[in-house]
Amino acid sequence: SSIELLDCADGGSMRNLLIAAAAHPRRYAHYMKTAKTLALVIGLGFVSAQASACLCPGPAPSTEVLFSTHALVFVGQVVSGTEVTKGKKDWPHMEFILFPTEVFKGDGKKKEIKMLDYKSTCDMGYKIGSKYLIYAKPVPDGSFYTGTCDYSKKLPDESADTDLKWIRKHLKTKKASTSNLK
Repeated sequence: SSIELLDCADGGSMRNLLIAAAAHPRRYAHYMKTAKTLALVIGLGFVSAQASACLCPGPAPSTEVLFSTHALVFVGQVVSGTEVTKGKKDWPHMEFILFPTEVFKGDGKKKEIKMLDYKSTCDMGYKIGSKYLIYAKPVPDGSFYTGTCDYSKKLPDESADTDLKWIRKHLKTKKASTSNLK
């Protein structure tokens, strides 16, 4: 037979390789084992990439944009988490309670803040006891949501430190300019 492995490698079909393998089992056994292994590795790589990637649109926004576009900005520590499965229409999710240690924007009187996490690759994946810089948006039930595309960050983190420096400086400057108006 004139069917070669190169047919497949150079853009020919896997079908050609399978036909050749059926016609000459010993000659193509090694190639078939290699093809199966390659297909498995490529398949697992694709599944792995899908499972661990959250693609956020465009470049990361500035801290100023993050601060201005989120209703609640705070540093908080996760104290508890509960799995929620209310009904068939609701997406199973986690509700985490965070104790705010610093509130920069939003209701600073709250003693605890309920955050939702839908257990996807774009969610925070909160860890009990860990602290986070949170840029959050309200949810109709009174809780809040943030994700990796909101650029909330687990502390300590160099990027979060940069954000916190900007936020504290911004609030100090804003407070100073407001007191000058009185």
